Amino acid sequence: MTLALNFLVSFDGSNGDYPPRSLIIDANGNLFGTADYGGANGDGTVFEIAKTAFAYASTPAALVNFSGADGSRPVCSLITDSNGNLFGVTGSGGATDCGTVFEISRTVSGYAGTPTTLVTFHGADGSSPKDGLIADAHGNLFGTTVSGGTNDEGTVFEIAKIAGGYAGTPITLVSFDGASASNPYGGLIADATGNLFGATMPGGGATYGSV
Repeated sequence: MTLALNFLVSFDGSNGDYPPRSLIIDANGNLFGTADYGGANGDGTVFEIAKTAFAYASTPAALVNFSGADGSRPVCSLITDSNGNLFGVTGSGGATDCGTVFEISRTVSGYAGTPTTLVTFHGADGSSPKDGLIADAHGNLFGTTVSGGTNDEGTVFEIAKIAGGYAGTPITLVSFDGASASNPYGGLIADATGNLFGATMPGGGATYGSV
């Protein structure tokens, strides 16, 4: 049996360019994702493809156009909380060009057009996150950075959920040292008891990577 592809949208640069990661979908069938480049400033976008009565909108709506100062290169899949707020990372940009963790708030009329920068990385606490976040039952966020940390070999970090939102400084759970592992390009998963699992590309005893 031959299956036919149904192309929903084509990006034109102004609404995004090079969407590198998978999409997420909300309860109404709307699709959300990130584009690494493009947008109003060339620094990437977060986009929505709206579910319509018959199919999908033929043009993606750029919810956020990154500007560099608030992040650049959102090379990640998004996650969402129970209120529909969107969360992700940018691989560069922010105050130190080491990347950011951002939130896009769900409002009564749609989504905020400006991302809230939850964390700006500074190198010592991580640099250049390349994959998306996960959240635990309490709303704490977890992720990885490819470089930075104590040895500049990457980190695993946590952003704690607090009463007013999120802590502005990441907790560095692990700084990789190269001998055991280095440069975690992928994201994390967690088991039922909260243990975290991930992989690194190089590093490890044979320098071929590790889990």
